[in-house]
This record gives sequence, structure tokens and C-alpha cells, in this order.
Amino acid sequence: MTSWPYTPDTFPTRVDGETVFASHINGPQASITAIGTEIARTYRPDLKPVAPSAYDDEFETGLLDPKWTAINCATGTVDLLSVAAAADTYDATTYQGMMALQPGRDAGGAGAEEAQAAILRQAVTLAANCKVILKLNTQGTLDVAAASTVSAGLLLSGINGFDDNNFVHLFVMPDFAAGATVPALPNFAIGGTVVTGGAPVGFGFSAAARFDYYLMILKTGNDYSFWTGDGRSWGALTDASAPDNIRFANANALTRLTLYSYWAPGAAEVNLPNPISTFDFVRYFTNNTPLVNA
Repeated sequence: MTSWPYTPDTFPTRVDGETVFASHINGPQASITAIGTEIARTYRPDLKPVAPSAYDDEFETGLLDPKWTAINCATGTVDLLSVAAAADTYDATTYQGMMALQPGRDAGGAGAEEAQAAILRQAVTLAANCKVILKLNTQGTLDVAAASTVSAGLLLSGINGFDDNNFVHLFVMPDFAAGATVPALPNFAIGGTVVTGGAPVGFGFSAAARFDYYLMILKTGNDYSFWTGDGRSWGALTDASAPDNIRFANANALTRLTLYSYWAPGAAEVNLPNPISTFDFVRYFTNNTPLVNA
């Protein structure tokens, strides 16, 4: 594909012996170039990067890439009807081009994700300015009863994951009052103090009408911010307890990238199947511009 800006070929004033006003053909060039430039600027997050990073994964091979470490889960086939107590599973084949995670029936409790969630984790070295983008598909599989604790998403942390003293965490979970899955909720830990975000304020869309969620954690120096998108644009998330920017004293505090799915069912969910979350892609970019897909 021709890159933009691009100037189309010009034409002479005579074609096949007939007089042609050059401006009739050449005049639209500026408009064509402007349109092409705008198309090139359009944010299209589903397009694969021309030069993917070593941390990227499109989950298209049908296998778990060796850069990932599976924690609390083993390879298998996810089951829409499963009520297994301890069958945390990752599945790279059932949903073509996606990685599926299905947690077992976890006991739950505060801070239980690291010990109980279905986790995929890899080591990362974050640039001074960078971003990590995750496309997550819930397909309604997080739609369980209000008494349970269920979530899936993205975590940047130190080596101890959810148990680390420092992390930033962006995820989706059901909003039972609205009868839908909310776009994203942020929380974070600095120096061992965990702060859990409430209802996010900022960019949003009808969760009830969507199954795909684009989640982004953006890093500028030692500052991290949370973003969500609808496949066309991004908006920052914030609330009283999770401000726009979260600052870490140590620029190297976050060295692990985690994808996860977690479910701690309540007593009322004894007969409900274990939820499934599917991960379409995760991508890392060495820039901190939300609308640049590069």
C-alpha cells in the first residue's frame, strides 16, 4: 500500500489528441492527498503492527508462546458447561486466533488472585515512554451472579504479580446494577499499599451492547495512566481513588506483564458454569501517544 502523504501522477494537457484541461485531472490531487493522510491517521487497533515487539502476542499459533509462564493453570480445552472446582485452564485452540482462560471455582478472599487466578505472565523491560494494549473478549462469560467475584484483564507488576508491592491493574468485571460488564476498573499498589478504584469516570460506551474491550496502560516516565477504548478512540479513566496519573519512585518497579481470569463464586453460583475470557491480542509500543498504532 502506498504510504501517505503521496502525490499522484500528473497528466499532460493533451490525451489521445484531444484537448483536456489539466486542472480537471490534476486539481483533485490535493484533496486525494488530504484524504489519504487522514485515513492513515485513523486509529485502527485491530491492524497488526508492522514491527511487533518481543512482548506482543496475537495468539494465532494454537500454542502458548514460551515467553509466557502459566501460573495456576494448565493447557486444556475450555468448557462452557464446566463446574470443575480446580480446573484452571488455558486454551489456545478452541477460539481460533485467541487465547482462552477459564478459572476454576476459587475460594476467593482479599488478594487471592495471585494464588488462585488463571494467569499467563512474561518478563518485560518497559521503555521510559510506552504503552501496553490488550483486546479482551468476554462473550458474556463474565455474566454471573452478584455474590461472586469475577474479573479478567491486564496487570503490570514486579516479580510477585498481584502480591507485589508495586503494580498497576486494569480489568473488566460485571456491573450487576447495570446488568452488563463495565469497560474497565483500575487499581494499583505503591510501596505495598493497594488502592482499589471505584466506578471509572471518563470515556465510556454501552457495555451491554459490546463484548470486546480495548484496555491500555500508558507509561510516561514514572507515571502510569489507565485508558479504555471502543476500537476507534481512547479515553482516560479516573476516579477519586485512582487519579489520572500514578507515579512510582522507581522507574524499574514494574517488570512483569500478566493476563488473567479470576472467579470466586458465591454460594448462589454453585450450579453456574465457570466463566471463560478470551484474549485477542496484547501489544507493546515504545511511544505514549494513545492514537498512534505503532
